[in-house]
Amino acid sequence: SRGYDVLMAKNGADAVSLFQHGGQGLDPVLLDENMPRMLGSQAASEILKIAPGTRILIMSGYGTHVRPNLVGQGCVRFLGKPYNLQDLF
Repeated sequence: SRGYDVLMAKNGADAVSLFQHGGQGLDPVLLDENMPRMLGSQAASEILKIAPGTRILIMSGYGTHVRPNLVGQGCVRFLGKPYNLQDLF
């Protein structure tokens, strides 16, 4: 409803693969920190190697334990759960 095209991945590793094989125009990328097979912060790190400067939002209900070096890059933001739609925009 906001004009975004959405692609979904089953886990962090699939998110990186999806991004690597045709998703490089995706912006922003939303990741949950506690995904199977690869944490959101690990997936974010891999995505940034493929396309530096990609805007990434990592969400978690377990606090702000996302790698500080990622958040410090300016292209990665953290959003704690619970959140509402206005928090995304």
